[in-house]
Amino acid sequence: MSEETQWIRDVSSEDAEAICEIYNYYVTSSIITFEEEMVTVTEMQKRIKDYSAAVPWLVYEDQGIIQGYAYASTWKRRSAYQYSAETQFTYPMTQLEKESAANSTRR
Repeated sequence: MSEETQWIRDVSSEDAEAICEIYNYYVTSSIITFEEEMVTVTEMQKRIKDYSAAVPWLVYEDQGIIQGYAYASTWKRRSAYQYSAETQFTYPMTQLEKESAANSTRR
């Protein structure tokens, strides 16, 4: 019998490549990230280090493969926002979702 191995765990710098694969799809196929260039593994490792030092960054792993991630970032640097955070949840799109998105932009 095989055990299911699904985890939600803290991110590590070793996750940067898999996170880039998920994230860069949105960089190249949408405007939602506001990024103009694909993010490199080195840059993602820096982001992981910087963000996770102050706020949570989690990955969802299934059978050893990262299927999504979530992280928080500080909102604004004014005292009124000191306990506020922005959150992001990202997962890879399925082929069906990709086709549906492509079809909806052609109209």
